[in-house]
Amino acid sequence: MEVIETKNGSLYTYEDTTGMIFPYFELMERIIENSPASEEEAFKELGSCFSPEDVSYYYKWINAWKKLKAFSFRSFKAKRPKPEEIQEATLRNGLLQLTLCATEDCNFRCKYCIYSDSYEYIRGYSHKYMDFETAKKAIDYYLLLLEEGKRYNPLRQPTIGFYGGEPLLNFKLIKKCVEYIENEYDDYKIFHPITINGSLLDKEKADFLMSRDFSIAVSLDGPEEEHDRNRVYANGRGTFKDVMKNVSYVMEQGYEKIHSLPVFDWKMDLFKLQDFFNKENVPQVSNVSMVDSNFGCNYYKQFSKEDFQSHRKQLERAKKYYVEHLEDFKNSLKNKKRLSFFDGLFGLIATKSIFQNLVIFDPYPFMPCTGACIPGRKIYVDVDGKFHICERVNQTLPIGDIDVGLDFGRIANILSDYQKSLIKNCANCEVTRLCSVCYTSFLNDKGLMYGSEICEHHRNSLRKELSFALEIGEKDPSFFEFFTNEYSAVLKKFRRE
Repeated sequence: MEVIETKNGSLYTYEDTTGMIFPYFELMERIIENSPASEEEAFKELGSCFSPEDVSYYYKWINAWKKLKAFSFRSFKAKRPKPEEIQEATLRNGLLQLTLCATEDCNFRCKYCIYSDSYEYIRGYSHKYMDFETAKKAIDYYLLLLEEGKRYNPLRQPTIGFYGGEPLLNFKLIKKCVEYIENEYDDYKIFHPITINGSLLDKEKADFLMSRDFSIAVSLDGPEEEHDRNRVYANGRGTFKDVMKNVSYVMEQGYEKIHSLPVFDWKMDLFKLQDFFNKENVPQVSNVSMVDSNFGCNYYKQFSKEDFQSHRKQLERAKKYYVEHLEDFKNSLKNKKRLSFFDGLFGLIATKSIFQNLVIFDPYPFMPCTGACIPGRKIYVDVDGKFHICERVNQTLPIGDIDVGLDFGRIANILSDYQKSLIKNCANCEVTRLCSVCYTSFLNDKGLMYGSEICEHHRNSLRKELSFALEIGEKDPSFFEFFTNEYSAVLKKFRRE
């Protein structure tokens, strides 16, 4: 049982087995700790400190919840999955997206890029480009698996996306892949996302992407002085003007499936980012991220202790502003149908903190006890045709290739190793349902390397996030249902219809 305190001084109990949140009362905790065998025993133990009515009420209330296995640690057993179990799980619930790495080359040298020198445990830039034969094999295999999976999931629709490097450097491949799919798989309605830096999005490429209903994610960090601090060309020149020039053409066409993926660090002015992404001529925010601290990150070494403290103070001011102006943010989201930067930074995370924990059961006993997926949920294909868990996982955990397909035995080994490393710590954790850490948190250049300090840091972050979410709930209990509905409506604008 985890006790969470909000800034208003209110106390709540987070119960991890059921994922429920209750107001905290000392009597409730005393009954849970003492575990009296009967109501009469509860009276004997606690009647001198609390009223008989309260003791009776909470004893009965707690025992009713205990029938749902509440107020006990969740049971985690490291079950080694069989390859055929992984295969069925993939055909039933996986295959959500095939992502093709069009190239490992890039015309930017962003200072926080995970492929830069700031990250020790991940590949660097290269001049490798995926050829069409590699892409074709990956596409054919993915759609073959989807066909096989129809007996489990007949309504699932394929998603085939493009990533980099900068994928538009290999625009010929993208165009050829889309035309191949249209000619050979015209009975499928295939959704195409692409993540780009925006500098190469000229009229020809933009027209093609829009004509094929692509979802265009642009790495745009904010106004010029904020964006250009990190997102630069190889010669160090800022990229903002070029990106905005190209993005403006798409926006002028009224195309809605374009959105921004801002990344911030300790030096960013969060209020300037909020003002910038509120502008109608700027692609709306779909997700907000902090510079990644995994993969042997040394990016943050450039900052001082004062930089960090200044950032934390600004973050607290921004949180306070969001809560104080919650009604204004709700009205803006409802009327404009677009997320603000602060909605992505605070509203979305708070809503996930409240609703993510309400999942009642895990679909498979071999599902990792963190937020990690079963490999095969997505398939990321590198330029050489090797399959990886997703675009965020480094090259140390391949799960197959274009010639042999998914290696379900290899995936079973990954899941088994992952659980063996974590199971003891997860069994004693009181916020497992809120956990979103995955393979990326424990990877170095040799593979998975578990570290308990990572879990402790994450637990502290989860407690703070839940505390902030409850603070929002105290201000407006209807916020989370409203935000979920409005966010879903926003997503439909640049996700699959």
